[in-house]
Amino acid sequence: VVNTASKCGLTPQLKSLQELHTRYAAKGLTVLAVPSNDFGAQEVVPEDDATLEAFYKSEYNVTFPITTKTKVLGDDAHLFYQAIVEHYTNEVSPAYVHHHRPHYLSLSSHLNIPRTSRWNFEKFIVDESGDLRAVFPRNVDPLEPEVIETIENLLKNLAPPSPPSTTTPTA
Repeated sequence: VVNTASKCGLTPQLKSLQELHTRYAAKGLTVLAVPSNDFGAQEVVPEDDATLEAFYKSEYNVTFPITTKTKVLGDDAHLFYQAIVEHYTNEVSPAYVHHHRPHYLSLSSHLNIPRTSRWNFEKFIVDESGDLRAVFPRNVDPLEPEVIETIENLLKNLAPPSPPSTTTPTA
């Protein structure tokens, strides 16, 4: 789950997200873009959902699901984001972030803000049970090795998808 914006300097990460979708959708990964205007008013595509989806698909060739424009901050944030703020712990912040992006953690503590959804393109890895398993900050590209390793480890624990039935059901 990634909160996105169409006019953010990080918007090119949509291409990396599409690559994740292309590589891993058949293995059970769902990439979900959640457009939001909560950070710098950078989701400039109109509220019309069809226009928003058309923009993402035409500009970035995105084929993964895109939600409606969604609040991710504050009391009126979507329940998913409220739950993330409530349940986030250091355990879901990969060691990679602590060792290679320490400024990210120190900045968030200095500003005394929750460690989630501080800007566009925060990446939340949720397992098949709905548990938050990892969080990657905006400045970590979705194709970086730590992200790939996290996804692959979760996917290898999934049961393979069942092929569609070719038999005719009986009454």
